[in-house]
Amino acid sequence: MRYVIKIGTSSLFNEDGTAKESVLSNLLETVKDIFNGGHEVILVVSGAVACGKAILKQIVEKLEKEDKTTNNDLYREYKKLQDKIDFSKKLNEKINKYEKLKNTTNNSLYMKYKELSERANLTTTEKSVIAGIGQSEMMRIIQSKAFSYGILTEQVLLSGKSDLKRTTAVKNMEKCFKKRILAVVNANDTVYEEELEDGGNERFSDNDTLASDLARTIKADRLFLITNVAGYLDSNNGLVEEITVDRGNHYLRRTKLTKSSVGSGGMYSKLGNALAFAKSGGITFIISVKDISYILEIAELKRKAGTRVCKKLTLKERVKAFVKENIENGGIANNESSNRQAIER
Repeated sequence: MRYVIKIGTSSLFNEDGTAKESVLSNLLETVKDIFNGGHEVILVVSGAVACGKAILKQIVEKLEKEDKTTNNDLYREYKKLQDKIDFSKKLNEKINKYEKLKNTTNNSLYMKYKELSERANLTTTEKSVIAGIGQSEMMRIIQSKAFSYGILTEQVLLSGKSDLKRTTAVKNMEKCFKKRILAVVNANDTVYEEELEDGGNERFSDNDTLASDLARTIKADRLFLITNVAGYLDSNNGLVEEITVDRGNHYLRRTKLTKSSVGSGGMYSKLGNALAFAKSGGITFIISVKDISYILEIAELKRKAGTRVCKKLTLKERVKAFVKENIENGGIANNESSNRQAIER
């Protein structure tokens, strides 16, 4: 079986650019199990911007500590960018506080913070620069940890969808599979085509899309999108266990496009890309970081976790879903024995 596993910035990295050690350990342990099981896997990782921000902060603090700030053009440039990042972070914290309290309607202060935040956010060019700074550090963190698990890694930077259309890129992936090398894929943010074509507007590469495009290109069997929540949640915060392509638009319409403070994706992006992969015949699982250790069991449908996105349910699954839904809604007589048997079958 061929896997593509995508994990986002806020799932794998802290805001200071350090890795969440337990998450990274569980992820690499799972990769090792996948290899040992005779399967193939590619890892799509976000985090270059978070790592770049951390390095920028360290440089500013170093120059200040060494008292090398007077008439220092480099310091002024770095400090200006650092101040913008800090200001944006404070604004987002205030915005998140109001949203958590559901105190946003007709709230002039909330609207003012939102307006300021949009202007204070880093431009695409600034993000690209910071991502370029952090890219090598992100890879160093992953590579160093992977080495302790006996896993060789190779960094693969893709500059847009056109790279996936080139046979050399696909051949490189196949080489990694044969040699049992873990390809760690990320968008090459400094030259990413879709960013440059956008005229410098507030648009940035989305690794959910990259993972979905990659999974279809290499004909993967399973795509895992790892997030900080249990999976796709309904309006009552209940987990939706399965979403099929025919019902995909229904869920997309009711999904708000939200973003985390350190990530560029969101559940809207995850579901949209999960559906795109499902249309090609693969199965996507949107799971929590807490379920990383169970990826093999989840992939083989031996364990339920997160949200499964697929083309359509099997006849057996449709019957079980029908019976379960009708029992819960009182549409089928509550014969405990026969109902249990129907569901278990």
